Amino acid sequence: MSEPFKALLLDERDVFVQLVEIDDEAQLTARHVDLRQHGGDCDRPAGEYRWNRDNKSLEPLPRQQRAQRGKPTLEQAVAFDVLKRWEAYPNDISDVALAWLDEIVCSHDFTGFVLAGHSLILAYIAARGIDLKKKD
Repeated sequence: MSEPFKALLLDERDVFVQLVEIDDEAQLTARHVDLRQHGGDCDRPAGEYRWNRDNKSLEPLPRQQRAQRGKPTLEQAVAFDVLKRWEAYPNDISDVALAWLDEIVCSHDFTGFVLAGHSLILAYIAARGIDLKKKD
C-alpha cells in the first residue's frame, strides 16, 4: 500500500477548486493533478488559479474570474438544480442526468455538502442507494 499524497482537484474549466489527499492512485481522475511531481503540496488559494496542462503549472485567473467565498461552481449550481427537479418530479429526470448526478454527489466537489448533512442531498443518496464509500 502506498503512502497518501496530495493532489489538486480541478473543475470543468481546469480551475483549482480543492487540495485533496489521495490514498490510492486508482482514485486519481482526469480532474486531479498529482502533486508528487510538483513538490508534493500547494500553498495557492483554491478558486484563484487555473491549471495549464501544457506548461504543467498553476496560472492566476483574472481578478473578475476568481472564486468568491460561498459562490458555487457551475457544476454545483447545475447539480443543485437537477436535485430540486428530482425532488419535485423524481420520475421526470432522464437516466443520463441521474447517472451524472450520482457521480457528482459522490465527487470531492460535494463532500462539504454531504458532510454538512444537506437534507436534499442526503435524501437523494438514500433514495438512489448510493454507497459513498464505494470506489470505482
